[in-house]
Amino acid sequence: MRNPDRTSWRGLLPAAGVLLVGTLFLASLTAAPKAWRGQLALVFTPSANAAQVAAAVAAMEARLVRHGGLRNLVVVSFDRETSYAEIHRHGAWLALDPILLGACSLVAADPRVDA
Repeated sequence: MRNPDRTSWRGLLPAAGVLLVGTLFLASLTAAPKAWRGQLALVFTPSANAAQVAAAVAAMEARLVRHGGLRNLVVVSFDRETSYAEIHRHGAWLALDPILLGACSLVAADPRVDA
C-alpha cells in the first residue's frame, strides 16, 4: 500500500521548481543595474575560460576591474554608455550591480588585478 504523505510530497516538486525558477528570474531582473555607465558585474557562460572573457571585455572597450570567485564572473568598468544588447552580443549572460554581486560573496577581489 502507498504512503499518501509521500505521494503528495512528490506532487509538489514540479510546482516548487517553477516557483524557484520564477523567483530567480525576478531576482535577476531586480538586480539588473539601473545605469549602464560605470562598473558592472558580468556573468559569462559557464564554459567561458579566462582568455575568452578577457577578449570579450576588450571587444566591449571596457576595463577589467577584478575577477570573480568563478572564472566566468568579472567586474568591468565602462567609460561610455553601453547597452545590454551590446553586452549580450559579446557573450555575457547577465549584467548586474557589482555591489550586489559582491554582497552575495560571488565576486571576490583578485590581488593579481589592479583596481
